[in-house]
Amino acid sequence: MLNIGLASKGRIQDQTYDYLKAIGLPVKAGNGRSYNAEIKALPGAQLWLLPSSEIAKRLHSGELHVGITGHDLILETGEMTGKVELLEPLGFARADLVVAVPNSWIDVASFGDLREVFADIRRRQGRAPQVATKYTRIVRQHFLEQGISDFRLVADPGATEAAPLRGIADVIVDITTTGNTLRANDLKPLSGIILKSEAWLAASKRSDVWTPEALETLERIMDRITSHKDRRVFIRFAAPESADALMAALKERFGLAVTSLVPGGEGSVYVERDQAFELASFLQKETGQAVAVFEPSYILERPNAAFEAFRKTVA
Repeated sequence: MLNIGLASKGRIQDQTYDYLKAIGLPVKAGNGRSYNAEIKALPGAQLWLLPSSEIAKRLHSGELHVGITGHDLILETGEMTGKVELLEPLGFARADLVVAVPNSWIDVASFGDLREVFADIRRRQGRAPQVATKYTRIVRQHFLEQGISDFRLVADPGATEAAPLRGIADVIVDITTTGNTLRANDLKPLSGIILKSEAWLAASKRSDVWTPEALETLERIMDRITSHKDRRVFIRFAAPESADALMAALKERFGLAVTSLVPGGEGSVYVERDQAFELASFLQKETGQAVAVFEPSYILERPNAAFEAFRKTVA
């Protein structure tokens, strides 16, 4: 059985369910506030509906085999090396982790400026500058990398963006998507982003929790994800009796190898979507015949490189 962690509420739950439906793995949720759910296409999977931060924790502990949650939460929970593997970025729940300062700090725009202001706070007020954030681990590491060591973290102060207005912090570090909440609280982000986050499929690297059956179910999920990302189209064309020149031209001009070809019969090739029209026009001109372009529902290839790399780490 493969234990999968999915968000139990909020926008990320909606986006996760929409994504899984798009790749052919729709979630059937229980009624009302039920935390029961299933993916009928994955009989070898058990869904755990959890807060996003809890998914990250249980990936680190090995209670979950895989989960979908934010990159920021995985990093904040602990070191990934040896514990959690980021398998596939999923392209939703995108946000930036930024440092934001009061708009009244007119000349403060970079970490270099922030170092000077923090030193001034220590010199004039005799205290450590205070940083409000839920991301204490990430912030501590990043500030030290930027040469800022004299500060105090105000952990989980509630509404982080309001901390400077409430007088409990000088600056904040938080996730933002549009910046509207920062502006509403009279804050501005510093240049430079600490982390560009999005939802990932991540997995526990504890080899003792992985069975052949769990790996087989994971491979099915990853096949769906990689095929969904594959934006190639399929082109079918009439093949000339002597196709050597055509095949050489395809390789030289487009860097392509023909998937299949029967001289005097039919040929086919996969190509990136943005090359499709140019290639189809070229083939129509070269063969003098109609060319058909198809968009596949899925393209499954073996081996799945991302899955094979992970399988070797837990073998």
